[in-house]
Amino acid sequence: MKLLTLTRHAKSDWDNDLPDFLRPLNKRGNSDAPMLAEFLSKKLPTPDLVISSAAERAKQTALYFAPVFGYEIGEIVFEQELYHCGTRDFLKLLSTVPGNPHHIMLFAHNPGITDFQYYLTDSAITNIATSGTAHIELYIDQWNEISRKSGRLLNYYYPAMIKK
Repeated sequence: MKLLTLTRHAKSDWDNDLPDFLRPLNKRGNSDAPMLAEFLSKKLPTPDLVISSAAERAKQTALYFAPVFGYEIGEIVFEQELYHCGTRDFLKLLSTVPGNPHHIMLFAHNPGITDFQYYLTDSAITNIATSGTAHIELYIDQWNEISRKSGRLLNYYYPAMIKK
């Protein structure tokens, strides 16, 4: 069994002239990401590997989460290929991770991250919200065994549910 935590980047700033890849988090994103990270650090196990899209908004989100989970910031793997990737890209990346970690935490973008969690779990989630986090149990022993419906959604968290 493996664990996969998929997190969509926090709310980003559209009020600038930056290229999409360089858009940072906005005020709400800079508030939601650390709040959710703190909440999740009490609910989820520490990841063995943290991988993030190299896009600025995903990087900033990962940088809020990793230290709260006791994960070294310098150990985060930033992947250009996770910028607006699809299920095949996620599968390719995860099937080649070194060391066979037990729990991977991954930060990426919609619609790819929502599509990927559906591919793995067939859950009813149709849109992972910004900062939304899907925690998945996978019925595999090695990451190269990951496939359609190879897991189940354990929990789904998003900022609005925590603020209530």
